[in-house]
Amino acid sequence: MRRQNLSHSIGFMVTGGILVCTAGCAHGGPQNRELDRLVKSERAFCRLARETTIKQAFLEYLSDDAVMLLPRPVNGKQAYAARPASPAGLSWEPSFANISAAGDLGYTFGPWEYRKHRDQDTADAYGHFVSVWQLQPDGQWKVVFDSGISHGPPSETTVRLKLGSARGGGNSVRLGPQEQLEAADRLLTIDRYLSDSSLDSATHQRLLSAMDDAATLFCGSRYPVSGKTAAGKILREETATYRWQPERAVVSASGDLGYVYGIANSCIQGKPAGELNYLRIWGRRPDGTWSIVVQKTEPIEK
Repeated sequence: MRRQNLSHSIGFMVTGGILVCTAGCAHGGPQNRELDRLVKSERAFCRLARETTIKQAFLEYLSDDAVMLLPRPVNGKQAYAARPASPAGLSWEPSFANISAAGDLGYTFGPWEYRKHRDQDTADAYGHFVSVWQLQPDGQWKVVFDSGISHGPPSETTVRLKLGSARGGGNSVRLGPQEQLEAADRLLTIDRYLSDSSLDSATHQRLLSAMDDAATLFCGSRYPVSGKTAAGKILREETATYRWQPERAVVSASGDLGYVYGIANSCIQGKPAGELNYLRIWGRRPDGTWSIVVQKTEPIEK
């Protein structure tokens, strides 16, 4: 979720005027109650990091198989278990949260701040996190994928929380375990398909056409942007082209929300120019097609 971009794991802090904007499902229904629990889990995670240590908080809220990009995909819980405790402070606040219709998979993103010493007033680094959460068999929400970017100080200090909801393209009946695996394989194929034209003259058009109109883009050291128009502007400014290599896909039991992560190779004028890691969160449209609702990319430094 967070911040591991800061030398790959750190902290944040924000204030919180809250504007709640829900869409698509009735207030007080089972899905909204689960969404509320997800947001509360996110905030409890942050509170634990503030009251104890970053390490203790991550060990508590990461699932046993959680993945982090450090900068390549690794088991996040094992990575944190191997680290010594630190006096650093990490604080954050969700600015957006969404959940599947089945209430089993969700994601959050928002700003973070890192301090080398938790008691100092001024932050040493800023950024945004993107986290994927999954409901565990014991009924608790845990982070299954945590990622983030670093950027300059924000222009605003107030975080307004926006809540999303199911996109209307899910199944009315929960998918079985095998059906979920098959759905994940199909999403992996769709994600891989973005590479088919990634090295030709239409370099970023296929990626842009797959994006949701309200997609949020987290790109390197840039401040996040939302909306297909803003995302398209950034993509068109790119001088590199990319060969996306997805490693894994996961789809919710309702088939309306999923995520894919992997590594991409970049080229400039046909010559290798490095690698980057990426996370894409996909949402199902009412017509059953998939669109990218969140994309996070970060160069892998050599």
